[in-house]
Amino acid sequence: MNPARARATVLAVVIAIYGFIALPLPHSVREADLKRPVARAELQRWSKWLSKAGISRDEETLRQNVLRIGKPLASFRKTMLTPVKPILRWTGTGQAWGFFNTPDAFPDQLQIEGWKDSDWEVLFAALDPERSFLSSKLQYRRIRGVYDGNTDKPGPSYKNFVDWVAAETFAAHPDLVRVRVSFIRTHTTPPGRKADDMHEVRLRRVRSRPRQ
Repeated sequence: MNPARARATVLAVVIAIYGFIALPLPHSVREADLKRPVARAELQRWSKWLSKAGISRDEETLRQNVLRIGKPLASFRKTMLTPVKPILRWTGTGQAWGFFNTPDAFPDQLQIEGWKDSDWEVLFAALDPERSFLSSKLQYRRIRGVYDGNTDKPGPSYKNFVDWVAAETFAAHPDLVRVRVSFIRTHTTPPGRKADDMHEVRLRRVRSRPRQ
């Protein structure tokens, strides 16, 4: 085989492998995954789109289809890629998930509050320049390993994170007697649609100043 043909063959194989990796095949999902706000909104949207296209699929039927189809397709994909996994691992090119392929319309905002006098005062609110206490340390990528807003249950380190936030806050504000850490879930809507005033408080934890 001449060099040109060999090079073309290698390129064809590479394109075929990574083309398959890039295919938007459904992933295996659990019941709990489809109960999240983003998933419910997506099911509702796709149900409406399919109905307009003449395909009758209510949300429950669509949900069952996703659960039934996702697992075998995920297994098929895994089986097909098994022979080339060593190459993907060696080259570091096996990442196949979409990066922010679905905008999160139900974001969670981290808030830190301090009890002063007779009321709570917001000291930190993510992405709020006017409430930026500890913002240099509380950048999102620094805490995403502690808490991921896509889950309803925090990891084991969430308690330690709250304890650390409380200690830092008490040290910087001697007048505070309590610290409260919360995540506030809101719902962003596309332009032209009615605004949603959703304000769901999640995973709220309160710490009192240790007695001397």
